[in-house]
Amino acid sequence: MAGTSKTDTYSKIIKRASLLIVPACGVVFFRLSAWFFTAGHTGINNDGISFTSRMLQCVVIILLLIIDRNVTYDRTLFLKVAGFAAFLKTFGVIIFLAAPNEVFLYIGCAINGICSGILMLGWGYYLCSAGPWRSTYGLTLAFALYGLSTLALPSLSLQAHIVLMALCPIVSFFCLRHCVAEAIQNTGANYRLPKRNEASIPWDIVLILSVCTIISILAKLLVPLDPTFSPMYSAMRAMVLGAIFLFYTIWMIVLRRQDFNILWPLFVLIIFSGLLCYSAFASSQPGFASGFFRATQECFMLFCWIVAASWIHQLKLPRVFFFGLAVLIFITPPTLTTLGLSLLFPITQVDSELLALIITVVIAFILVTMTIILILVRSIRSRQKDYSEQAQSLVSKAIESIIIEYKLTKREGEVLHLLITGQSFSQIASTLFLSINTIRTHIKSIYRKIGINEKQQLIALVEENVRSLLLVS
Repeated sequence: MAGTSKTDTYSKIIKRASLLIVPACGVVFFRLSAWFFTAGHTGINNDGISFTSRMLQCVVIILLLIIDRNVTYDRTLFLKVAGFAAFLKTFGVIIFLAAPNEVFLYIGCAINGICSGILMLGWGYYLCSAGPWRSTYGLTLAFALYGLSTLALPSLSLQAHIVLMALCPIVSFFCLRHCVAEAIQNTGANYRLPKRNEASIPWDIVLILSVCTIISILAKLLVPLDPTFSPMYSAMRAMVLGAIFLFYTIWMIVLRRQDFNILWPLFVLIIFSGLLCYSAFASSQPGFASGFFRATQECFMLFCWIVAASWIHQLKLPRVFFFGLAVLIFITPPTLTTLGLSLLFPITQVDSELLALIITVVIAFILVTMTIILILVRSIRSRQKDYSEQAQSLVSKAIESIIIEYKLTKREGEVLHLLITGQSFSQIASTLFLSINTIRTHIKSIYRKIGINEKQQLIALVEENVRSLLLVS
C-alpha cells in the first residue's frame, strides 16, 4: 500500500510537471524555428525576404481571425490545420536550405511566415485556455529556455542547425497536440464575446502595451544591433529572461501568491532600465548600451503574451480571435514597421544614434509617468471597491436584522433584499419568477409587519440599522 501511494504521488508530480514543461518546450521550439531563419549558421540578412515573411504571417493571421468569427469548428479540425502547418513549414525549411537562387529563398521564407502565423494562433489558443497560472509560469519558463538556447546554439555545427531547423516545427506541433489533449475539454475552439465583458478589458494595461510597442519599434529601427556585440546581446537576453522566470518562480511557487497579474510593473521596470541604460551609456559604451537596450525589449513579447492569455481566459473572450488581435496590434508592428522603413528610408548611423538618444529619454519619462499614474488609479479603484463591498455587507446585515426582528418570512426577506437594492416591482417579479400582484402582496405584508406605509420609511429604517452596526464595529 505504501509503495502504491508513493507511485501515485510520483505519477501526479510527473503529470503536473509535464503540464508546465511540455508547453514551455513547445513554445521554445516554435520560437527557435523562426530564430534559425535570421540567426545562426542558417540565417540570412536580407530585409526584403524577412519583410515578405512577416507580411504574409500578418495576412494569414488576419484571414484566420475572419474565419474564426464566421466559421464554427472543433478541436480536432483545429489540430489538423496546425499539424498541416507544422509539416508544411518543415517543407518550407527544406526549400529554404536547398534554394539555388533568391527566388527559392523567398518561397521558403514565405511558407515559413504563413505557417508560423497558424502555429502562433495554435499556441495562443492553448495558452488562453490553460488558465492564468499555468500559462504565465509556462511562458516565463519558455522564454528563459529560449534565451539559454540562443546563447548555446551558435556553438553547434551547421549540420546540427539544419537538423534542428527542420525538426522544430514538428516538435512544437506535437507538444501543442499533447497540451491541448491534456488540458482542454473537448469543446468548440471558438465562442462569442459576451457584451458585458467588454467593459472589463484592462484598458490601462492596453495603453501601457501600446507605449511599449512604440518603444519596440524605435528600438529596432534606431538601435541596430552591431554583429560584433551579438554574443553580448545573446547573453544579456538570456540574463533578462532568466531573471524574469526566477522572479515569477519565487512569487508563484515559493511565496504561493496567486495575484501574479499585479506584476506588470516588473516588465515596465525592465523596459525602463533598458531606456535608461541606453541614454546613459550610448556614448561611452555603445556596444553594452545597445545590447542591453535590445535585450530588455525581448521581454515585451513575453509581457504581451502573458497579459493576453491571462485576461482572455479570465474574461472568457474568444481565444483565437483576441490572441491574434493582440499579436497584430502589439507584436507584429515593431518588426514589420522596422523592416519596411529600413527598406524605404535607410537611416545613417549618426542620425540613428542621435535620434535614439533623444527619443529614449523622452519615452522613458512618458513610460514612468504613465506607470505611476496607472498604479495610483488602480490603488484608488481598489479602495473604492473595498468600500463598496463593505457598504454592501453592512446593508445586507441591516436587512437581516430587520427580517429577524419583525419575523418576516423567507420569501418576504428575498423581496425586501431586492426592493432595497432599487429593483422595481416588475424586476423583482422577474427575478423571483412570481407575478407582480404577488410581489405587491408581499410588500404590503412587509410594510404591515414593520409598521410603515412607504418605501422611503423602509430605506430610513435600513439606514438607521446600518448606523447602529457602524457604531458597534
